[in-house]
Amino acid sequence: MVECPQVTQNDFFGVPYIKYSFITLFLSQFLFGCIESTDKTVSFKPQSKEDIVQDSLENLDSLVFKYIAKNANESIKYAKQAVKVAQTVNTPASRAKAYKILGNAYSVTIIDSALRFSIPINDFSTMSNSLNSLGGFYYNIGEKVVARIMFDSAFAIAKRKLLTLQMGSALGNLARFETDPKKSVTMLRQAISYLEKSNGSDEQIAQSLINIGYRVSDPDSALHYYNQAVNMISAEYSPVVTIAAYNNMAYCYLENGDLKNAEKCIQEHALKVAIKTNNIDWKSTVYDTYADILQRKGNSTEAMVYA
Repeated sequence: MVECPQVTQNDFFGVPYIKYSFITLFLSQFLFGCIESTDKTVSFKPQSKEDIVQDSLENLDSLVFKYIAKNANESIKYAKQAVKVAQTVNTPASRAKAYKILGNAYSVTIIDSALRFSIPINDFSTMSNSLNSLGGFYYNIGEKVVARIMFDSAFAIAKRKLLTLQMGSALGNLARFETDPKKSVTMLRQAISYLEKSNGSDEQIAQSLINIGYRVSDPDSALHYYNQAVNMISAEYSPVVTIAAYNNMAYCYLENGDLKNAEKCIQEHALKVAIKTNNIDWKSTVYDTYADILQRKGNSTEAMVYA
């Protein structure tokens, strides 16, 4: 299951944090040079040009994240290389990946500029939004101490100026640092109470509901919160939140042994939206979930296709 970050209406980071994705990417880069086979009879199928390009893009993506907080120009340099690499095969998947990498490289610079310009004109909502977005960025690259400082600052500014939307978003992100599930849920409920005072905050409330579901141990209780979330939003306007909710619902049904509804959540909702929006990261997550369901159904061979 996955946890969603809280976003604001002016947030640059609308993609939910996918549990372990950054760690997995780092480990894959580390282990690549450490694994060797002593079996001389093993033959490997040559990689296609598309596969080679995707591997190159993954490596460049890692370099972008490595330098993004230390050297923005270096990070942008690698992102531009990704675009050139993608053009060698010019497929929708490669272009989507490359432009996402480029967007990530530029986004921190944009947010930092928004923060700097908001200070002299006392634009407190932009200040809070920018700090919240920067917090999301630092959280995703593993700089959690810095991330917490950013979220704390975003909440403090919003609270001082009674900006309920920003208060709810920042507090929802701070709840992710709470190790006690009950305290985390209490914080998320408080975040929802702030968000309910703001117009147009349905998506943020839905994210908080998903995170409450993620934190509760009983699968039936979790399903209740996930259903509340999907009933507040539409796949058309909130595709990422929709995917996250149905992906998590699938695991709840799986835990209850309800394989039919688990598969329905993936086939009719999560995967359908991920494919329609061509969200590569989420497609990967949903495919993993689908593989788990197929494995439980006894379809090991088919499960390997999605794993």
